[in-house]
Amino acid sequence: MMLAPVSGSGGPTPNYLEQRLKIRHLRAIDAIDRHGSLLGAARSLHVSQPSLTRTLHEVESLMGGELFTRHARGVQATAMGSMLCETARGVLGQIRRLQNDMSRLADTRSASITVGALPVAAAGLLPAVLRELCDRAPDLNVNVLQGRTEELLPRLWAGDIDLIIGRLYPPDMPDGLIRTVLYHEAVSFIVREGHPLLTESDLSPDSISRYGLVLPTLTQRIEQDVQSAIQAARLNPARQLRISSMSLARELASTTDFVVAVPAMLVADEIRRGLFCPLALPAQGTRRSGGIISRDPPQSGPARLILPILRNQLAELRELAIVEA
Repeated sequence: MMLAPVSGSGGPTPNYLEQRLKIRHLRAIDAIDRHGSLLGAARSLHVSQPSLTRTLHEVESLMGGELFTRHARGVQATAMGSMLCETARGVLGQIRRLQNDMSRLADTRSASITVGALPVAAAGLLPAVLRELCDRAPDLNVNVLQGRTEELLPRLWAGDIDLIIGRLYPPDMPDGLIRTVLYHEAVSFIVREGHPLLTESDLSPDSISRYGLVLPTLTQRIEQDVQSAIQAARLNPARQLRISSMSLARELASTTDFVVAVPAMLVADEIRRGLFCPLALPAQGTRRSGGIISRDPPQSGPARLILPILRNQLAELRELAIVEA
């Protein structure tokens, strides 16, 4: 393999990559890493696989080393490849942001915002926020991507997403992103309107436990919080239903006497309409913070459009005891 030229001192020639590494190289490397295969990357870029392979060889020659190792299921980035992939995502993200900014300058009617939504916020907070946002800015194009934290953070960093709304978990290591806390929530015990427990003056662990619990297993973190809340409330239910479908959990809550253990925000709409009620218990288990994650301070950039709307909607949720300040 041809190695990158070096200077007389033994280091790389000054500005070597700056002069030779091209945007098409970065797009190719990013696509291969995202798809995990040359075939999938070639399809996404609308080029032939042999053409993409030639581009990969060009970049490997420039970098002076192998960027991906081949295996039965596709390719995996080497240490050098991972370094270049991270750089490629950042550069391409900056270009996309520049393009969006240029579009806004050229025509304010073409402005757009892409929101990443974590599962709990997507169900209970985002619908009302989007309704108000569309009323305030009818010409704004809004894109919503739902996913887990580990799925959305790389896309935020790369510029595919303008901000993320939902629970704020501490990063494993500093990532340069800004986390703005707007609310706190814990797991609640939810029942239907007219449930016998709503007429009991003194709720006890035994009285709740005899009706059985529905435990939605939407994500590992939510499941851990639910177990923590059950232990904190000293519940020992005779029956437990573990289900991965929130729509099924809603159906069981509305048609049976089961108690559903979830963050109340997941059923915020039903609580607003008086269909469900949180049992009058102190907050149980782990109290999680929520808000927005952004690259820039929330008072600037796309986040500034959503921040006041979020605050308005969260004020209503606090009045309903769905979240806390």
